[in-house]
Amino acid sequence: MNGLARFGIFPKSSRRRLNAAEALDLLPLRAPHVRVTEAEGSIVLSVRRRNSRVVRALSWFFTLPENRTFQLDRIGTLVWSLCDGLTPVRAISVKLGEEFGWPTPQAQTAVLQFLSSLSERHLVGFPSADNPEPSR
Repeated sequence: MNGLARFGIFPKSSRRRLNAAEALDLLPLRAPHVRVTEAEGSIVLSVRRRNSRVVRALSWFFTLPENRTFQLDRIGTLVWSLCDGLTPVRAISVKLGEEFGWPTPQAQTAVLQFLSSLSERHLVGFPSADNPEPSR
């Protein structure tokens, strides 16, 4: 438990951890606020900086870029292109394994780690059948 959650300042997270089978059944969906451009065979993701109080205060002391950008390699580009909200993680892993000649467990681990990283940056979400809004 987060130390501040004990004091009621920040609530405990209501998210539960998924087991491997549940994670492989997720349907990753690209976030609508992400701008996508192609550069030299790879994809560049761009997200506009949030204009919160903290960001405005920091901008007095530091030059902050208007956008955060993420350049994807070949593997990331393939995974990103399959994040359509219809293709489960399991199928993305199979496609990645076929494309790069990886065994299934290695492909599944790579896809899950990459999607976790994208989710932490709010670039993809995982809608559920009962809630069409993607969760992060």
